[in-house]
Amino acid sequence: MRRVFLPMLALLAALTPAHAEIMVANAMIKLGIGARPAAMHGTIMNHGDATALIGAESPAFHHIELHTHQTDDKGMMRMMQVPRYELAPHGTVKLAPGGDHLMLFGFRGKAGETVEVTLKFANGAAKTVTVPTKARAKHKSQLGDASHHGDHGH
Repeated sequence: MRRVFLPMLALLAALTPAHAEIMVANAMIKLGIGARPAAMHGTIMNHGDATALIGAESPAFHHIELHTHQTDDKGMMRMMQVPRYELAPHGTVKLAPGGDHLMLFGFRGKAGETVEVTLKFANGAAKTVTVPTKARAKHKSQLGDASHHGDHGH
């Protein structure tokens, strides 16, 4: 039995695709309000050699961009598109509000649905993840809340 099992295990390990070294945890897409783009957050874990996330696509969105936030010379936080997120060997990239995140444009579904997003890496690997979508809560000023004192001209 061992004579058959061990060679089969070695063959299976050799045939395991490189994308199995990439894992994604706690992924969530927060949908934009109105025509505003959505944002994807979560953690990308690299259990292999160094690579970089260089793009993403999904049939549920028109297009996806990699974005980050940086502070400008005036101390203002600005969002900007970036070409890649570096993934060190056995490293992680945290996708979070106010930091690195995916901007997803042109949603073709409904809030609450799960969608597939394929992450593309510099080493040629691709990882498809199923991600839940969540409607973004409207800000109080958009709700017409009568208790909100938006008009200070009293």
